[in-house]
Amino acid sequence: MRRTFANAFDLFSNCVFWLPTFYLTAWSIFPEVFMGFSYTTVITLNSFASLFGSLIGLPTILWIAQSWRLGTGLCSGRKGFDRAYPIVVSLGAAFNSLVTFPSLFVVEKNYAASLAITFLVALGGAADACLSQQMMLMVLPTTARSSAFALSRLTVAVIGIPAAQLVAVVSDVLRGSSTLPLDRFRAYQLGLLCSSSFLVVSALCFAALVYFFPLDCKRAQEEDERSALIDKPKPRSESMIESIIRSRATTVNS
Repeated sequence: MRRTFANAFDLFSNCVFWLPTFYLTAWSIFPEVFMGFSYTTVITLNSFASLFGSLIGLPTILWIAQSWRLGTGLCSGRKGFDRAYPIVVSLGAAFNSLVTFPSLFVVEKNYAASLAITFLVALGGAADACLSQQMMLMVLPTTARSSAFALSRLTVAVIGIPAAQLVAVVSDVLRGSSTLPLDRFRAYQLGLLCSSSFLVVSALCFAALVYFFPLDCKRAQEEDERSALIDKPKPRSESMIESIIRSRATTVNS
């Protein structure tokens, strides 16, 4: 449940709906910043920057986290650390929140720097992407995983789906009755900034998991052990064919 609330606060991922419009407005007002690139090229380069950040971050962060937790690979020869996963995820969330804030302001100053920050945002988000589901499986008894995942999806959807609409409402309020392109850009900028502030809350929730994670894992293991003892598999009954053959053999022998 703690893992669900940590993800539910990560609303900025649902606000990417407005990023193409945000970049279009910036590209229209500050064309010199984008080095003569067309809007289509700008969006394509942003997508590639995010893709490369994810491709590099996912295997690298997963390898570091597993090495730290199991005492292998990078941490070979050292004792495993139970809190490795939540620490890595909380650090990734904190890093993601730190680089997201400047990404909303650098776009009007230097496009090359904006691309670099886009890469870093995807790199920081890779920690949650590659470890969050694994962490949830580890803290849940096998008998409760389906319902827990369903509840997690429902909570994230209920809280996260209206995020794009909230950004629109905040932007409209901040812009007021102005029709100037620069005012529209500032409204989008501040609206996305307000939504990205939830990344800080998400990072704090993940940080709280550092304390609770080993305890929850232990409880899940104990619950699985109890279930295994109570629901101990019974020996399989012989089939109908085996029963008939055995009865015939008894008749013949007699």
